Amino acid sequence: MEANDLLSIRYEIFSQIREILSDRYGESFPDSIVKSGMGADMAAKVINRYQSFRADEDLLDLLNALKSVFEGKYGNCLLCHSEIAFEKLHRNPLTKFCDGCEKSLSPMYSQKVTELHSL
Repeated sequence: MEANDLLSIRYEIFSQIREILSDRYGESFPDSIVKSGMGADMAAKVINRYQSFRADEDLLDLLNALKSVFEGKYGNCLLCHSEIAFEKLHRNPLTKFCDGCEKSLSPMYSQKVTELHSL
């Protein structure tokens, strides 16, 4: 994945983290963290300040995705390990499967994935 694509994904993940912190907890997330190179660590520190944040699965999933972006491990399908299309990741940064593997999964799971994409 290109560096600009990863940067775009990183900003999308931060945007979702900010939205959850604001909507669910009335907390703000400083822009300086988004722009810094230490973003994943700083985001974890903000989220770990409160017990309720640490129990929020959405925040934890986003934090794990953000961490994998910074570690260079982001964007590969969990089943076939091929690169997931940028457009798909940009729509849902928590996507775990490429289109081919997603289609081969059980219809019930595919329906759940489709529902998550529409959120």
